[in-house]
Amino acid sequence: MTAKGFESMEETDYLLRSRANAARLLAAAERVRKRRALIGGTTEEQPAVVEESDDG
Repeated sequence: MTAKGFESMEETDYLLRSRANAARLLAAAERVRKRRALIGGTTEEQPAVVEESDDG
């Protein structure tokens, strides 16, 4: 495993430790998958989409 791969794995582990954070990340990933399925193609082929934050 490369150092970059190991660092990525460590970061993922850190981000998923909190149940609340893990739930937010998984929900965000699901939104991305749904959008990609609705739009089709890869993200490189699509224009950037900017969403407003729920924080206000």
